[in-house]
Amino acid sequence: KIFNAEGKQVYQLNKKNIAERDQLYIPVSGLSRGSYILQINYNGLIRSEQFIKN
Repeated sequence: KIFNAEGKQVYQLNKKNIAERDQLYIPVSGLSRGSYILQINYNGLIRSEQFIKN
C-alpha cells in the first residue's frame, strides 16, 4: 500500500506467494510530487518506509 502525507491510501497491490527474493515493480508515475509512505505486509510482518516523489 502507498499512503500520501495526509494518511489517505493512494495505491494497493495484492500479490500472494511472493518468494523472498522477488522484486515488485510499483508504478508511481501517476502520483503527484510529494511525500509518501510505502507499507509492505510480508507474511504478517509490516514494514513502512517514507519516500519522496520529485
